[in-house]
Order: sequence, then structure tokens, then C-alpha cells
Amino acid sequence: MKYAAIILVPAIALGVWHLFTKASSETVYVQEPTPSLNAPTTTPIIEPPQATSTPDTATSTQHEQPDQIETLPLPTPPSGASWHPSGGIARANCAAITDPDIQTICNEEVIIEKYIHSIVPSARITKGFCYPGTAYNDPKNWQQCTDLNNLQVETIHALKSIFESIVTHCNSRGIADCAIIVTGGSEFGHRGEVRGSDGSITCIDNASHCGGKKIDLRLTAGLESLITSEFTPLPNRDFDNAPQWVDPQTGYIYAREPTHWDILVP
Repeated sequence: MKYAAIILVPAIALGVWHLFTKASSETVYVQEPTPSLNAPTTTPIIEPPQATSTPDTATSTQHEQPDQIETLPLPTPPSGASWHPSGGIARANCAAITDPDIQTICNEEVIIEKYIHSIVPSARITKGFCYPGTAYNDPKNWQQCTDLNNLQVETIHALKSIFESIVTHCNSRGIADCAIIVTGGSEFGHRGEVRGSDGSITCIDNASHCGGKKIDLRLTAGLESLITSEFTPLPNRDFDNAPQWVDPQTGYIYAREPTHWDILVP
């Protein structure tokens, strides 16, 4: 069940939603206060410098998204759109975007972002959204991107469950670095996809990023402590040897990658 099944906004906005057809610079050194479920974070995000990423040309994309890339020259955004400061198309001024497909996606992204902030007010989404049909590391997306519009309902709601667990854990341990920072969503460019000879990308694994079942969260002291001290270790992931843990209460599987936690919501 996709995002369209959730009550993202009040009934009037939901009605508008159904009219649409589905179609960084300096390293962040932020000492986060102990979070509150109702206290939005106002500290601006500046993306850290990131390693150059080359689009995967294999039949099946094998990498997972980093949230660090080299600063790239600023290209021209889609007509009427603007770039997010950290990469991707900004979720703003959707009505000004002249391409109808990109405008539709922009509206979808705005609604889902607002819903995420309604359940976890201090959550941060570090990048804008992707050009339709492109991988997150496609040069069109300028410094990568993060899609929300294909996330499953359960994946979105998992953010609230994860955040509540982090708050409880951080309060009990006196840990301050406990933010929820989303660096990856349902964008193309991960495993579970195939590329056609024409460059098109098809999702072939529903339990993946493109299937809306995974989300990436930046490494923080609070999340690290919660996972490694309260969850159950699993065998390392087979394709990249990433250490894994499972939350015995929710079944969420956390794989630790170099820059983020790759979280599968079964």
C-alpha cells in the first residue's frame, strides 16, 4: 500500500492529492539537544563533502547510497524549479514548474514531507527529489537526491517508531546526538533494480529502496547506541558484509554502512 493510502494532510488536501496521476560543502558538526517529539529542530543542515559517485552501468545496481559527495558545478534546474541547497530538486514552488510530470512529483513530495514532519517534527530530509526515472547519482540531479514519493506507508510510520525509541534511549543514557536525518528513500540507484539498454530503470525487488521498503538514516551517537545495545545481532549482509541488527519488537533490520544506517521495514 503506497503513500496514497495514508491520511497525509486534512481531507481537503487529500482530495487535491488524488487529482494527480501517479505518474554538500562543509561537514556538519551539530551537537543535537536531546530531542522532543513535539520540538522541531531549527538548526540548518549543510551537507558534508562527498565522494564522487559514478552512475552504475551494470544490469543490476549493486551499491547503496552514500550521503556524501563532491560538490559539483551547478547546472540549470528544470524550468520553474530550483535546486535544494544540498542537491536534488527543491520541494518548493511546485506550481511554477512547467514540466507536468516533475510538477506532479513535486506536489507528492511536499505532501509526504509535511506528513513526515507531522509525525516527527524534528526529522530532517537532507536533499531534494530526483528527476523522474533517474538514479540518485545521475548528473541531472546535482549532488544526488532523495525521493519520498514511493515510500510505503509502513516505512514512513517506522520513522515515528524509530524516533520514539531513540528519545527513550537517549534520555536514559544522557546522549545528545539523537536526531533523525533522512539521507535515502525510494529513489533509484540502489540494489534490486535492472537497467535497460535505453538507460531506463526497473524495480525488481519490492523489499528495497525502489520498492519503498527501505530508508537511510545518517549515523548519530544515539541511533548507534540504540541499535548496538538493544537490538539483536544478525549475520553480516551477504553482498557487502555490512553488520546487521534486528529490532525484536518491530522486525526492522538495520545494516550499518559507512555513512548511514540502511533500514529495511519488512
